[in-house]
Amino acid sequence: MAKIQVNVNPVRKKGKSKDKIASTKTTKRDKQNNDSKIEDNFTGTDVVSIQLNGTMMYPANWREVKRIVYSTLLSRLKNVKLTKWYGVSKNRSSFTRPIDLGEGYYAEGNLSAYNVVKHCYLALQILNMNPETDLVIETNRT
Repeated sequence: MAKIQVNVNPVRKKGKSKDKIASTKTTKRDKQNNDSKIEDNFTGTDVVSIQLNGTMMYPANWREVKRIVYSTLLSRLKNVKLTKWYGVSKNRSSFTRPIDLGEGYYAEGNLSAYNVVKHCYLALQILNMNPETDLVIETNRT
């Protein structure tokens, strides 16, 4: 199996492609900060490693990718108002399959690989970070 390293801008501006990508309801804030779509299709891939702010980590699965990214950014994410789908909450029952982020906070974990990446990129963008440089995801096509 060949390894695929996603190291380029995984976000594409609207109108650049006619790819059909599942849409999700977004708030005005989401639209302001996420005018783009994720370029790579992560469906059918396994995560090999992620590099977040220069730190290499080896998550076991896509759910673990979201847990690592959100846990690392938790101190800042809990002060940002995001929709329930993207946000964090102290109410575990707000989510279908909650991910424990620590400090009594949870996030949604019932996501596809594509949506995990989408959530992570939105979180980085909301925090004025650059998904192109701050998060590198290495995958393996299955």
